[in-house]
Amino acid sequence: MRPAITNRPFKIMAAVALIGAGMLTGCGGTSSVSSAPAAGTGALSGNWQVSLTNTSSGAPIVSTESGFLVQSGKLLNGTLTFQSKGCSGAGAASGTTDGSAVALNVNQPGLGIQLTGDTGTASVDGTGATACSPGSGSNGKSCLMGSYVLLASGCGSSETGTWSAFQIASLTGSMSGTLTQNKTGVISPVSVTLQQGTNTGGTIAEVTGTLTPGTGASACIPSGQVSGQVSGNSVILAVLAGPDNTVGTIKGQIQGVWLPLGNGILTEPLLDFTTKTSSYNFAIFKKCNLQSGTDPNCVTPDLNNPECVVDPTCTPDPLDPSKCPGPTNPKCTGVKLNNCEAGKGMLCQSGAC
Repeated sequence: MRPAITNRPFKIMAAVALIGAGMLTGCGGTSSVSSAPAAGTGALSGNWQVSLTNTSSGAPIVSTESGFLVQSGKLLNGTLTFQSKGCSGAGAASGTTDGSAVALNVNQPGLGIQLTGDTGTASVDGTGATACSPGSGSNGKSCLMGSYVLLASGCGSSETGTWSAFQIASLTGSMSGTLTQNKTGVISPVSVTLQQGTNTGGTIAEVTGTLTPGTGASACIPSGQVSGQVSGNSVILAVLAGPDNTVGTIKGQIQGVWLPLGNGILTEPLLDFTTKTSSYNFAIFKKCNLQSGTDPNCVTPDLNNPECVVDPTCTPDPLDPSKCPGPTNPKCTGVKLNNCEAGKGMLCQSGAC
């Protein structure tokens, strides 16, 4: 029996960085009829966070991969990318699963990885550390574990070690919590509604939705449409909002694991912005009047305004400003940039952050 493989709480990755389905059926004569498994609907289809522990170089060194797998029958296909290794890059993943056994080959730039092992059951301890234990039991195939061989072919050096992988829940649903500005300490209630896109077996999946500040939220928290990407437990979201040209970005992660395959003791998904590397940062743009002369920061023409189009070949006519649209046109509206400071926060599905 394989020992349980544990991982400390997932850490945020820099920036960052997503999966289809069909149905085959068969029938014939008076013989018994059996349906082929639906393409991409196997238990191992989904978003995975993978940890590789190199045990062949003295002190164990952990590197991570993430991406999506699609299971059709006993076949596995997808794409994984290194998030914390010098030889970074995406690589095609292919393999098989039979009962509890799993075999996966990943071909990435300058190296190849052979992963073999079994499905297991995930758990989380009081510190937030995740563990993958042998046997799926009634909880389903919620994690993978085993050993790997990395063969370098132009990048890095070959290595061997152990690996574990946890399936990350779809980033879909409503979440609420708070964002806190670093310098002022202003706490802003906020909620998001997100929808993760289809699993196509790529490195990322698209995420779309809306962000809504709560009552008393800072002016630095915009309201509007959200779009972004998720890969493993790393997510980056961007906000484009409103007629006042408010825009901003949020970086964060899905902290820990929440498995749609079962195991009720696992934490619900949350977006964690509490660490320095995962803090959010908004840049707020407001429309302003270039001709007022009262706002020294109002210097950038709003190029979405047809009255603010600058044509270097056009000679302005002071008697006819419409002849040469540009900043000298009194109708031209400019854009003022207010750099809202970074902050931290957390959004939870239950809202009890």
